Amino acid sequence: MKRLNRYALYPVVAAFLLAGMFFINSALASYDHNVLNPNETDALVLGTDTDGVTCRVLAADVTNGRPIYIDCADFAALGGEAFTGAVTFGSTVGVTGATTLSSTLTVTGATTLSGDVTGDGGDQLSGFLSLQVAGSTTELTAAQCGSTIVSDGAAVQPLPEASTVLGCRYTFVCGTADDFDINPDDADIIGPVSTTNGTTAVVTLTPSAGDAIRCTDVGSSITLEAIAADRWAQVGGGNGVWTDVN
Repeated sequence: MKRLNRYALYPVVAAFLLAGMFFINSALASYDHNVLNPNETDALVLGTDTDGVTCRVLAADVTNGRPIYIDCADFAALGGEAFTGAVTFGSTVGVTGATTLSSTLTVTGATTLSGDVTGDGGDQLSGFLSLQVAGSTTELTAAQCGSTIVSDGAAVQPLPEASTVLGCRYTFVCGTADDFDINPDDADIIGPVSTTNGTTAVVTLTPSAGDAIRCTDVGSSITLEAIAADRWAQVGGGNGVWTDVN
């Protein structure tokens, strides 16, 4: 049997290597280095880093000839560099775990956050409108916390059970001169409530468990917060006439 000359394989191996390098360079060059493509099916998978996390090239800086890894826990594992320029995502971006942004983040469009958002004590939050919800007979939800509920006619507005929405605040406003009742769970208490008697005196209401409070004057308002498993507290408003109703 004729033995295969190993030296004859060198051109073949070299051809495979050159083809592989050409494929990688072509794949990287096909991406706009100013726009990251979050579609993992189009990404070039390079392997795993030192933490066992799969590293993918989702974009490349063609000018400088360097790949950009954006889902690899250890950039140095494969000699990659973190992207430091402007990044534009054309579709949904999911972020898992702690994330640090060292400059301004601008978000256009609806944004949904799940989890706490914490400032450092020196930050401000401004430029937002309060979400207005029409008063109804449908129980309010945790997703509506922070909303202003404005009546557009007579209604008995149910509150959620206080224990399920601790820290939740709602502001209620009489939008018409009709009875607008704020009705807690039968086991929950609203109060005490500071209001007026319709003249010049200030009165304090002490509703019992399950008692609703009512306004009938246009513009009357009150803000309530769930502060305990069975209690809503007045934390603002109380202007206009509010009464205790069973």
